[in-house]
Amino acid sequence: MTHDELFELGSSYDEMLEQGISLSGESKDFFIEGRIDHLQARLHDTGAPPVTSVLDFACGVGDASSRLAAAFDGARVFGVDIAEGAVEEARRRVDNDRVEFGLLDAVAEDDRFDLCYVNGAYHHIPPAQRLAVTTRIFGLLPPAVSWRCSRTTRGALRPGW
Repeated sequence: MTHDELFELGSSYDEMLEQGISLSGESKDFFIEGRIDHLQARLHDTGAPPVTSVLDFACGVGDASSRLAAAFDGARVFGVDIAEGAVEEARRRVDNDRVEFGLLDAVAEDDRFDLCYVNGAYHHIPPAQRLAVTTRIFGLLPPAVSWRCSRTTRGALRPGW
């Protein structure tokens, strides 16, 4: 199933996701909130400057985008995806003046963001394209940014920071 086909399923996507994580005993919200809380804590601990703009790369239906806006008060959040159906669904679901959604092509080469949030996306990207995608992300961030990631294993957040 392609990324576009997955998101053309609309509400079925949420059902498939919940089924996939059901063995953990937690909801998608648990994982989204845990990752964003961890991210905030790490940024605070490292003395990072305030976040005023966030790129939610591969935003899907926008679940994390609205939480990123809440977590980074005052920040502008731009959620992008390659699936038009996902972007349309995100626009329907999220009603927040600081959150916008668009196709990846809507991000101009000279756009810059303080932070790029990527979660649950790389397994959808063909391995041969991952370096180009990562390079594109880094090109949208300020110079001297460092790479930070976490992974989820067996229902618990395992920071890989």
